[in-house]
Amino acid sequence: MPGHSTGGAQGEPTYQALIEQIRGSPSVTPDETGWKVGGQLWWMWAFSTAQVTVYAIQLGRGFEQSARVLGADESRVITPIFHIRTLKDATVMSRFVSWSNKR
Repeated sequence: MPGHSTGGAQGEPTYQALIEQIRGSPSVTPDETGWKVGGQLWWMWAFSTAQVTVYAIQLGRGFEQSARVLGADESRVITPIFHIRTLKDATVMSRFVSWSNKR
């Protein structure tokens, strides 16, 4: 997955298995917060279900970055916990809501 590191090739199979658990869940709660990488602002994402949480540090905080972990399944319920600060956030929020409304 571009823009992420698992700390080495040894951890990659486990990380991918955790992502598959997130993608297989009917309900996921994503959240992101600012995270400095080499002095540049990146974003630490957390994707949680009742059983597992996956973290991904990525350069952006939009739909494209969340889809890298969530995948293309539009049937699950996405429960965002971030608040809307900008129009861009509202766009991201509407995409999450539209995923949950396509059930």
